[in-house]
Amino acid sequence: MRRWYDTSEEEMYAYMAILLYAGAEKAYGVEAKDLFDQTNMPFYRAVMSLERFEQIRRFIRFDDGRTRVFRLQTDKMAAFRYIWNLFQENLVEFYEPSKELTVDEQLVGSRGRYPFKMFMPNKPGKYGIQIFWIVDAVNSYPLQGEIYVGQQPSDNRADGITHRHVMRLAKRYLGKGYNITIDNYFTSVPLLLELMSKNTTTIGTIKSNKKQLPKQFTPSDKIF
Repeated sequence: MRRWYDTSEEEMYAYMAILLYAGAEKAYGVEAKDLFDQTNMPFYRAVMSLERFEQIRRFIRFDDGRTRVFRLQTDKMAAFRYIWNLFQENLVEFYEPSKELTVDEQLVGSRGRYPFKMFMPNKPGKYGIQIFWIVDAVNSYPLQGEIYVGQQPSDNRADGITHRHVMRLAKRYLGKGYNITIDNYFTSVPLLLELMSKNTTTIGTIKSNKKQLPKQFTPSDKIF
């Protein structure tokens, strides 16, 4: 690898353009050398060289390593928290959602080395980062996401994990007459009652074995 030289704002925009273009082309998991190969489209080679792209990818950081050890004591995602929060702010800055929202989960496939990697055998990728999203149900626009990193030091264990995720994701929209659609992974009677108390209606499926349901509503062979 050649000697490193300082980058610039223009070069960082060029680097991000390559990432966005590769994403738009659905080039997930394609190695960089294949993207920049002579047999592939010339866009990548016209923006920068493969070697420079690999240099930036190797050394780019989104965090101050000098204070990371202290922040990790209260936040397991401290190394990526700043850039994630910045992304969240930009999602809602210029967008007004409809009154119909949805909360659901997503597994972003990854086999990297990090302490909160999830294994979900029912998902196509099986390993990766689990993200809980609240989106505009009309056009699936993401409004806020929360990466699951396990139990955080500040979490209240009295509430269920999914209960906490829904309430945090919906915080911006509570008390404003929104409706939230969820599936049985999130649905619980305490969650529905709390949302209702904050002028937020809910539509969701619920497993018949939930202990909060009256027996006359819980036939063993149905899901409501």
